[in-house]
Amino acid sequence: MRILQVCKKVPFPPKDGETIAIWHHTRTFALASHEVTVAALNTRKHYVNPNQLTEAAAQLAEIHTIDIDTRPRITTLLQSIALGSSPQVERFYSSRFAALLRQLVQQKDFDIIQLEGSYLLRYVPLLRPISRGKIILRSHNIEHRIWEELYVAEPSRWRRVLLRFIAKSLKSFEQKHLNVCDAVVAISEQDAEVYRKMGCCLPLLVSEVGIMVPKQRPALPVQPRLFFIGSLDWSPNLAGLLHFLKSIWPEIRRAAPTVRFHVAGRNFPDWLYSYQSDGIVMEGEVADARAFMEQGSVLVVPIYAGSGIRVKIAEALALGRVVVSTSLGAQGLSGAESPVVVQQTDEGMAAAIIELFRNSQRLEELSMRSHAFAQMRLSDVVLAEQLLNFYKSLLS
Repeated sequence: MRILQVCKKVPFPPKDGETIAIWHHTRTFALASHEVTVAALNTRKHYVNPNQLTEAAAQLAEIHTIDIDTRPRITTLLQSIALGSSPQVERFYSSRFAALLRQLVQQKDFDIIQLEGSYLLRYVPLLRPISRGKIILRSHNIEHRIWEELYVAEPSRWRRVLLRFIAKSLKSFEQKHLNVCDAVVAISEQDAEVYRKMGCCLPLLVSEVGIMVPKQRPALPVQPRLFFIGSLDWSPNLAGLLHFLKSIWPEIRRAAPTVRFHVAGRNFPDWLYSYQSDGIVMEGEVADARAFMEQGSVLVVPIYAGSGIRVKIAEALALGRVVVSTSLGAQGLSGAESPVVVQQTDEGMAAAIIELFRNSQRLEELSMRSHAFAQMRLSDVVLAEQLLNFYKSLLS
């Protein structure tokens, strides 16, 4: 098959949850001998120099990028109102990118056009008349739900007004464009259920984030370590981390004073270093996320907003690291078979972490279960095969 992945950020190198999820599809599609083309907006916020894309990336796919400035502007707001769209969506619309997509589709006659996120539904009216291929929404999140949760949690009155407007406009946009594609690929069963309730009547497949799972489980460090890693320019990550530092960590520190908490993430804000103290090590943006995770024992995921699947949870499980999370953070990766320790309250999360550091046998047992779960459920090759079979059924 000829497959076009349309992305709102360049997925190489894969550093955050979205780019990792995109890259694993690019990789596994190419390994399955399909012809892959990537068309990506290159934002100022996540800019990648096209001349510095690795040879490995170029071997997987033909990569095209268009620069775009997605900073909020009053003109974007007014345009979104005039079009009945959302300012968040319009920030990612580019006439130059539309021209690139038109050129690629007319040249290559793709079988599958995979839109990496609902913001890119804005380009469907362009693609539909010129493509015979199937257009797929690969949903990474239910976008309007993230903004609804941020709106509810925002203390500032004026920011609440803005966040509420964005949430309502996004919900309207997602509802309006729910059935414009040929199929939807949801990243979790919870997200799939939301689409069904919204009125989605398209073929719908749940395909979780696939990752490379090592055959052998890396041993846990001799000195157990608690850690957090995530993109800190994504507000649910930052808000959850700050809540953990202020409301949960003090109890852990009091009950288990030898525990060390290491914090790392992309776009690490300078002011966050002020939280470094006895027991807290602010690592900043680390060069090798996998090496950082292998040095840890327990990943904490204090997420209270958003949807989709946390890729860092999947990566931690693949390395046999134990995960303690809220139910929302573990969405798509919890359940009876899951080794993820789910706690809803601050007290419960603190108690679960303290118990893990006091009980080395349980820590080792959960580590082995985590790796086995990832081998069974999260292998990118297995999940890609299921997705490609779904695509073949659509084409037939």
